[in-house]
This record gives sequence, C-alpha cells and structure tokens, in this order.
Amino acid sequence: FLYEPYYHILEPLIEENIVFIIDDYGIDFTKKLITNDFINHIHFTGSENTYKSIQETLQNENKSCDITAELGCVTPWVIFPGEYTENEIKNIAIQLVNAKKNNGGSNCITPQVLILPEKWEQKNILHDLILKEIQNQQTVPCYYPNSIENKKNMMNIYKDNSYVISSTNKLEMTSEDDDIVIIDYGLISNEKKEGICLKQEAFGPVLVIATIENNNIEEY
Repeated sequence: FLYEPYYHILEPLIEENIVFIIDDYGIDFTKKLITNDFINHIHFTGSENTYKSIQETLQNENKSCDITAELGCVTPWVIFPGEYTENEIKNIAIQLVNAKKNNGGSNCITPQVLILPEKWEQKNILHDLILKEIQNQQTVPCYYPNSIENKKNMMNIYKDNSYVISSTNKLEMTSEDDDIVIIDYGLISNEKKEGICLKQEAFGPVLVIATIENNNIEEY
C-alpha cells in the first residue's frame, strides 16, 4: 500500500536508475534476491534472529555480500512521579495503549516495558486506566513471524504474574492470540525474577509493567 507514495517521493531517483522498488513476494523470493551475484550490500530492519538468518544464508551462498541492520530493542516508557490531572493521566493511558496496539505490537516504537515509580500515589489509577483502554481500543492482527510464539513463551515463563486482557473491539480476522498479555513484573531490582522480558524484544502483544523504588524524583 506504500508503493505509490514511495514511487512518487523517489521518482527522480527512479528515473535516473538509481533506485528500484520491488514488491515483496515472500521469503523464497527474498532469498533468491539476496543470494544473487549482483547484490553486494544488504541493509534492513528487523529482529536479531532475522539478522542471524540472513547472515547465515549469505555465508553459505553469497559470501561477498556485506550486511548491516537496524535492529529492535525492549522499548521502555518511563512515567515520572508527579501529580497529574484526570485528563493528563487518561491521555497517558490512551497514548500508551495506542502505541502498543498499533500494528499488533509489531512496531519499532511499541512500548514493551512501562516503568512506574513504586510509591507513586497515582500508580494504581494509571494501571487500571491502561487495562480499560486495552479492552476498549481496537485490536488488530499481529502478523510478524514468531511474535505470537514470543508472547506464549513469556506467558509460560511468567505464569503467575501474567494475564491476558481481551478486547471488546476487534477486527474480524483477529484471534485470542492477538490479545495483549500483561506481565506484572514488580520491582526491576528484584534479581530473583527471570529478567528475559526486560532483555528480549517480543515485537508483539506483550506489555510489561515494572517499577523502580523512589524516595524522591531526583533519585528516581
């Protein structure tokens, strides 16, 4: 769906035979493309696993091709302690859930970890508003390879501290797999807990809620 706008934006370079835009015909087509002798450098965005997969393919079938990538991360959203108005705190919840649900959570700016002050007086208010927004805002399919598997793996790791929030507003092609799982991690400083949800990007419908001890805003 972005072909036409990109073609318009890049038309001067396309007419000079500097840029070519091709459709995505799937993994087999892409593999043939990157192993072609004419291809000498590949740059892409994706996960670390995708990078390793492409790198392995090139080592076996196109060793002269260089590879660079912009990979993802466990994106944090940090809320500072303070006294927020009702509208302000509701807006935080709306923006957070919108960013989480956009593209099924397969989005470079999707929040994976929400960091809250442990002793913040409005912590529970925001927490409840976020759950309400997850129920109300539209759920769309999570299409990205392995994202659902990543979600299920994290649910298996954090059994007692994870729960799924079902949405009352879904596109027809969605399933329960597309619903967001909440992981109530607790204090980030708690070394007894498995920290994989703070280190491994899920790139899907996973939202971790974690806290930091705070005595005052400067220390926080």
